[in-house]
Amino acid sequence: MDYSTGKLAFIFLVATALSVAGAWLLAWRFRAAMRRLMSAPAATTAAAAPPAVPAPAAGAPAPLRAQDNRRAGRRLALLLLGISALIALSSAALQLGVDYGEGLLTPGRWLTLAAVQLWPVIPALGLLWRWSRWRVFGTLLGWCVAAFVLMWWRSTEASTPVDLLRYLAVEIGPALLLVALLCLGNATRAVAPWLLPPMLGLVWASVAGIDLLDLLVQQRSPLLGGLSAALGAVPVMLLFAALPWLIAWWPLKALARALAAAYGRRLLSELMVLFSAVWGIVLLIEALGAAGNLGPAGAVMLLPLAWIPLVMVLAPRPRPPQPRPPTLLVLRVFQRDRAMQALFDEVVERWRLSGNTLLIAGTDLVERTLDAGDL
Repeated sequence: MDYSTGKLAFIFLVATALSVAGAWLLAWRFRAAMRRLMSAPAATTAAAAPPAVPAPAAGAPAPLRAQDNRRAGRRLALLLLGISALIALSSAALQLGVDYGEGLLTPGRWLTLAAVQLWPVIPALGLLWRWSRWRVFGTLLGWCVAAFVLMWWRSTEASTPVDLLRYLAVEIGPALLLVALLCLGNATRAVAPWLLPPMLGLVWASVAGIDLLDLLVQQRSPLLGGLSAALGAVPVMLLFAALPWLIAWWPLKALARALAAAYGRRLLSELMVLFSAVWGIVLLIEALGAAGNLGPAGAVMLLPLAWIPLVMVLAPRPRPPQPRPPTLLVLRVFQRDRAMQALFDEVVERWRLSGNTLLIAGTDLVERTLDAGDL
């Protein structure tokens, strides 16, 4: 099947919209189910066995200082910054050496373009530190001003400020909009990145079905003529768009369960999934743009994503203290959703850098405690 950059962009945009809508729907359904279970009589919920809590390690909990927690946070932030720098440097080299043409890959251009393309580290660090959306956007605005000044200073050609602003808008704007939709909302942050891979598969299956319908129309298939006469044109189009889901559903369901199992075995974390989603969106948009010049070879722009699993495997991991740090037990009063969300972001998320947490699930923290297994 022939897939142009426009068709691939359509698949990605529709899958993104469906992931965002699905995230809101699933968060609403999860909240409604939790509210129903919490208000049920005790006899109804008594049959459910409580989750097993791991037995504490022998001996007293290891002493834990605030400096240790801050050190763990800095280590994780530096890891994200280092991976982002590797991705930005690789992406800039590929753009200048492969996409833009020969003779453009010079050290000055390479470092300047890499500095401009390093902007996804800001929403990534904002997700780590639980910044508000306004703080993320404010920091990004400051980054854009700094990038504009850097490009203007390094520009050796007749580039006007309007040209530089237009370049920044095209380079950052579309990807930033999609990152904000998928990763910076409360419900979407917890759900949408997990939904995006299966949604991409379902949308692609529907587009493939429509392509098959177009091929049958060109060949004047008698089968298509009989279906159109019996059902009508619009039902036939809907049929060809929906029937491929019967084929795609099972492998996509297996993929979703494999992701959930990897999360359950701690091979994946929510933060790294969000981090990969942010950079995946940015590099996919660059690949679609490069495909206009390179054709299918534009997929080479996705290669820098390989830095994420490579660095995560090779990065040295700090040895946990023995015995383990104390577990934080969080008991709270319900019906104060905004205050509890702030407490979760400021205290519980930071404690997770050092040790485990135990808390009762509730509607006030659905978007912060909904994980891949629940989905």
